Amino acid sequence: MAKAYQAQQRENQRRERAITRFYEQQERERVRQIKQQEMAIRRAERERAKAERERERAARLQAKLDEQKRVEAEIADIEEENYMWTNVHKFISPLVTHDDINQVIEKCDYEQKNNITDGYFETKYPDEKEAKAIAREEADKKFNIDLAQRELSEAEAQLDSHRIDEDEPTAETVREELAVEAKEEIHAFLPWKQAKMRKSYIAEHFEKRFKERLDAWTTIDHEFQTRKKELSSIVKDKKNALEETKKSNDAFFKSRAKELYQKEVKAWEDERDEFYASLRQSMQNVIDGDRDYVIAAISSLFPDEELPMEYFVDFAYNEEENKVLVDLDLPEIEDLPQQKIVLTPTGKKSIRNKGLTDLRSDYANCVLGLAIQVAHSIFNVSLRVKSVEISGYTQRKDTNSAVPTDQYIFIVNFDRETFTQIDFDKLPAVQIMDFFKHYYVMLKSFDMKQIDLATAYDKMESFTVADYAEFKANNTLTNDSYLEKRMQVISSLEESSTSTPIAQVDDAPIETFEKASSFLKDFYDFIIRLSNDKAVNKHAGNLDGVVITLTKGSFTGDADTNTYRGKLFFCSIVDLYRSLKNSHINVNTMLPANYPLALIITKLYAQKEIQYSSIGSIISLYKSFIDMVKPMDQAIPVPDHFFLLGEVLFDFEQDLSWYQQYIALMQRHISIVKSAVNSDNAQRQQIESFIGLINKKGIKIGNGDV
Repeated sequence: MAKAYQAQQRENQRRERAITRFYEQQERERVRQIKQQEMAIRRAERERAKAERERERAARLQAKLDEQKRVEAEIADIEEENYMWTNVHKFISPLVTHDDINQVIEKCDYEQKNNITDGYFETKYPDEKEAKAIAREEADKKFNIDLAQRELSEAEAQLDSHRIDEDEPTAETVREELAVEAKEEIHAFLPWKQAKMRKSYIAEHFEKRFKERLDAWTTIDHEFQTRKKELSSIVKDKKNALEETKKSNDAFFKSRAKELYQKEVKAWEDERDEFYASLRQSMQNVIDGDRDYVIAAISSLFPDEELPMEYFVDFAYNEEENKVLVDLDLPEIEDLPQQKIVLTPTGKKSIRNKGLTDLRSDYANCVLGLAIQVAHSIFNVSLRVKSVEISGYTQRKDTNSAVPTDQYIFIVNFDRETFTQIDFDKLPAVQIMDFFKHYYVMLKSFDMKQIDLATAYDKMESFTVADYAEFKANNTLTNDSYLEKRMQVISSLEESSTSTPIAQVDDAPIETFEKASSFLKDFYDFIIRLSNDKAVNKHAGNLDGVVITLTKGSFTGDADTNTYRGKLFFCSIVDLYRSLKNSHINVNTMLPANYPLALIITKLYAQKEIQYSSIGSIISLYKSFIDMVKPMDQAIPVPDHFFLLGEVLFDFEQDLSWYQQYIALMQRHISIVKSAVNSDNAQRQQIESFIGLINKKGIKIGNGDV
């Protein structure tokens, strides 16, 4: 018993341990599941947070892209608006000539004779389908085929539905009928007697009943046949009527379609003949140019709503002199676009507000370009108009008055002969004025001053115009009238400071200054971009005597030669200076050939936008730099590739892209120098000699075009 009890105790303990292990295992499994759930929740939360970050990043990126597109669209609009305002004269087409008119008349004759439908007369030749459609509609109303067809269908339906409800009686059907009656009427106790009596009943009544049934059916059949003939006759009549309607409809349609089409053709021919007669008369009016026509035609021209600016034209026609006199109410300077697009040092486009000089420059080109546009429209009115004299005025406030008054700012006489020669799309409006008699007072800041009309006509008549043919052949102006006029303001600036040397910046055509300004922007941007490429500095030590090191700390300015960027600028300016010196250009004064160098120096030291103004501020900076660089020139060795900075860029590993860009800029500089001294043969020979020298070093200079 003791052993059995002990065994039972051990078994109970084993079971308790097993149950305990089971519950412990269940608890561990529960805890494990809780942890897995917590991990899954944390993982889901991380995924959700990651997805949210991705959405936010995508939203920021999309917002950035949207903003970039918006800015790009705004920049494009500003660029287009500025171009439209300042280059309105570049959208004009060539003037109408006698040959043009003769070609129009010849084409009129050919088109009218050959019924051309895609020439001057744009109305298409009548389409017969339209006449047929109208004729079809009228024919269907007059001769209704559908109605006749419906009536025929109804008659045929009545004929088809006409039936005899009873069949023709026969001996069998009559006997069957009498047999039924006999069963109902005759009854007898004895079957054989009953059958005999019923048979006798049928025989007795057969003939009479058969005759009655046959007579009745014959009457019905007669009525049926009669009605059938009537319906058949109706169907036949309806068929005939339908065929007749179709024939009448078709005959009317053909006749009416032909009639309508002939009318349309006649109307088209009358309209065409009237159009060509009117066009020929218009061409004749352009040739004859009688007073009433010219006045009516010019009155219908202005204002041209396609132009971006608001303006008004008053005019008079001097038929004896074939001259149109125009009073042009100009747009105000405040109406011009007030923003411009500039390139940042990183090469991106940025929107900036225009300075006063920018606005004045744009306004001068705008109003003078508008005058060209108005003259072009008037010249095209009639070939008899030989000249258009335009007086432009605007509303300005006097110094001691708050009320704006009309002030004339220019007068110009456009003659047709010169007007037909000029390539308006290739020149600024300010320069185009030199090829016509004109008078206006424009300062270096492009400010157009008020003129006195009482004396303006005499001054305009005394103006000696430039020869456009010679200008086009030489790509430069040979007449000094425009330059002398602009030198009046420069002289006043020079007289105000006796210590300042004379700066002969106006001894060359306006293209020199425009090319120099464009060169300044591209050259300056190139150095800025180059300074951001630290890899180029690796080979800077290859220059003998010049070591460019990348310095740390704040950047104090582009003229600071202690900085990497400053050293790049210094080397490039030395290159510009040496190209002038080797071309035997006087570097002491700001001759036109020196102007790109003067602009670079001013940009570096003065940190301002450069225009054709503030020459006094350029003089002192230019002179100080020339005085500084002259004694240093001999100490700086001339590199194998001639240009100091070019030497650094040529040795930049195997990548010559920076070197090629720099050489292209130096080529532009030398081309500007060459074009600036175009009229000085001796100096041109010296420049050609220098170009030959650097050509031997592999630097090819073109024909002088920039």
